[in-house]
Amino acid sequence: MFHYLQKANWEKTFDAELSSQSLEEYAQSSKAEHNWMTRILVNKMTEEVSLYDLELAKLILNKKCIVGLFSDLQTSLNRFEMYFERKWKDKAGNNANTCKLKYLKNGINVNSHPLYNKYSKAWSILQKNNDLDMQLYDHVLILLTTRTFL
Repeated sequence: MFHYLQKANWEKTFDAELSSQSLEEYAQSSKAEHNWMTRILVNKMTEEVSLYDLELAKLILNKKCIVGLFSDLQTSLNRFEMYFERKWKDKAGNNANTCKLKYLKNGINVNSHPLYNKYSKAWSILQKNNDLDMQLYDHVLILLTTRTFL
């Protein structure tokens, strides 16, 4: 998100000041995310979130959501199609494989950035700020390996 918001001048949250900050400075700022996915799922965008909220977010994912990962977009798209029991079509009613292949090849909102050392101070701050989301991600990995739609 840090690298994306440095360049995404089409976004409301674009911030040109980020281009002069380091990742560590961003992580320490109020602009960095704090358990964004957990917050979205439990509808607590400004209040503190807790372990109770994490468990509620997991329950919501279990009962209400089909999960997928951008890191495995092909599998995720196949999973969604299987669940909805149909192939996706574009607005004209044509098979959407061409569109899917384009996104699989090029990605969606792809933004290159350097890799960071997971032992760095910036990583540690971001990990602490997003500890509930990291646990939620681990839960999604479990859902992906245990849930079937057959």
